[in-house]
Amino acid sequence: MNIIDKLFRRSKIKIEMLNNDNYIKWLEMFTEKFPVFDNEFIELLLEEELSEKDINNIEIFDIFIEILLKYIKDNKITLKKVKDYIKFCIKHNDNYFEIGIVNEYKFYCKRLSQINDLEYIDCNDVFGENCVIKK
Repeated sequence: MNIIDKLFRRSKIKIEMLNNDNYIKWLEMFTEKFPVFDNEFIELLLEEELSEKDINNIEIFDIFIEILLKYIKDNKITLKKVKDYIKFCIKHNDNYFEIGIVNEYKFYCKRLSQINDLEYIDCNDVFGENCVIKK
């Protein structure tokens, strides 16, 4: 796949993510079974433990992060810096997630049982019908 095809594919995926909440619903279901994952997660598990959909969705998690970072920038939200990485929290329905970014190639996602006093981004403002991001 050449670079133009890759960019077109990423753009198409981003539009799909913005237009509906299927991806965040997948994240909710996936993190019920695997509450913490990162972009090396696929390599650590036997392929039988993950469906093709799970593998594909983990591989495009960086696009999900890209959308959230644009929302954060556009809304002047401050990211929390911890040692060598940044993190932020998101909420969908009554589920909370912490997303950490070490660098442009390394991330993690952790389902949280509670968020205490942390600020969070409501995914209903970012994805689906109520999307406030310009597409």
